[in-house]
Amino acid sequence: MAMMQKNNGLASATQEARVLLEISSGSGERYKVDPESHSKELRGVLKTPLPKDLHYGFLGHTQAEDGDELDIIVVSSRRIEAGDEIVTRPIGMLISYDERGSDDKIIAVDMLDATYSHIKEINELPEGMRGTIWEYTISSKYESSPDGFVRPESFSGSEAAKDKIDGARKRWILGIEKRDMA
Repeated sequence: MAMMQKNNGLASATQEARVLLEISSGSGERYKVDPESHSKELRGVLKTPLPKDLHYGFLGHTQAEDGDELDIIVVSSRRIEAGDEIVTRPIGMLISYDERGSDDKIIAVDMLDATYSHIKEINELPEGMRGTIWEYTISSKYESSPDGFVRPESFSGSEAAKDKIDGARKRWILGIEKRDMA
């Protein structure tokens, strides 16, 4: 594995991302995870568990367009628990919108997973995996926010995902600078 220089959760040279998991594969339990201490608190239970080989989390030290940390769906066959931090490679992005505007999801592979770590682009995922991600995004949104909506548009590749991460890192840094100036 390439040498990493930690840079707000993203290694700049290799574009590997450190992700904190909130929902584990096969579970409907969603945890709120503190990015600093990694402590976790149960936030709710979805009726539909996360499908096999998919985990859900966020990239710390980022700010998405909706003001939250950047959401990441991690593809991994390993047993990983909510609250764990794992090293991933962004391979693409699901472009989607909800009631608050842009709600894109980065898609990444677990760098320590023998089944998926070789994948570099979203179109290299096994057949059906993109459809599973698409459908889960819709069903989980309706369960967690019954009055809300989500509208997936399309998938894009790793370069678009890396650009999205870079933009979210810049927004986070600008937010800190603004708070420091206040």
